[in-house]
Amino acid sequence: MAILLLFIGLGIIQIVMAVWGGIVSAASLPANTKKAPHILGFAVLGMAGLLLTVAIGWTNYQGGVADQREREEAKRLQESLRAQLQSGDQRQEYMRSELDSVRAMIETMSKRTGNSELKELAKSVAKMAEDAKRSAPKHYEVQATDNLPLTEGVGASKGPQGK
Repeated sequence: MAILLLFIGLGIIQIVMAVWGGIVSAASLPANTKKAPHILGFAVLGMAGLLLTVAIGWTNYQGGVADQREREEAKRLQESLRAQLQSGDQRQEYMRSELDSVRAMIETMSKRTGNSELKELAKSVAKMAEDAKRSAPKHYEVQATDNLPLTEGVGASKGPQGK
C-alpha cells in the first residue's frame, strides 16, 4: 500500500510541476499571445503523467498482493508436506518396531519348539527389519526463499553438501 501511495505522490508532483512550468512558460510568451492554451497543454500532459504513474503503481501493488498470497500458500504447503513426512517417518518407525516384535516372538517359539524353520523365519524377519532401518530415506531440506525458516525434520540430515 505504501508503494501505491508513493506512486500517487509522484503523480501529484508531476501535476504541480506541469502547472507551474506552464505558468512560468506562459509568462515568458509575448504579450499578444494567448497563454491559456499553453497552460492547458502543460496541465493535460501533467494529468496524463499522473494517470500513467498511478496505473504503474496500481499494477505493482496488485503484483505485490499476489506475491504475498503465493508466499503464504507455499508456506502452508511446506508445513503440510513436513507434517506428512513426519507422519510417514513415524509409521515407518512403528512398522520397524513391529517387525522386531514379530522376530522376538518367532525366536521365542523356535527356542521352545526347537523348530529350525521358525529359526530361519526369525532370521528372515530380523533381516527385513535391519534392511528397513538401513534403507530408511534420508530427508534433505529444501532451501527456503524469502523469510521462510529452514528447519530439520524428523530423520533429516544435513544434505549432500555437508552443511
